[in-house]
Amino acid sequence: MEGKGDHPNTYKVMDLVSKCVATVHADRLVTFHADGLTEKELEEIAAYEQDEQPASPPDEDSYIPYNRYYDQLEAIDSYLELNPGLKPMFESAKKKFRRSGRR
Repeated sequence: MEGKGDHPNTYKVMDLVSKCVATVHADRLVTFHADGLTEKELEEIAAYEQDEQPASPPDEDSYIPYNRYYDQLEAIDSYLELNPGLKPMFESAKKKFRRSGRR
């Protein structure tokens, strides 16, 4: 919960998947007991509830050209956090993509 809304009985809440803040009426709120869950675990639960399934790691022998769409995928960011050695490869692909004039 982000706080009280601008009108009576409304609150500002943030969607844990999209990170969008919306104003909702108190009648739509449901109590959820996190019981020691981390923010990452809560985000995973919210994503699962919205049918957002985690991406499996890409095959090492597969090649997909890099483009702006892939630059915005949270799955790529999560994969690079788990495999920091691959980050230079992705940075190189970004530079090539931007040099070619494609956006």
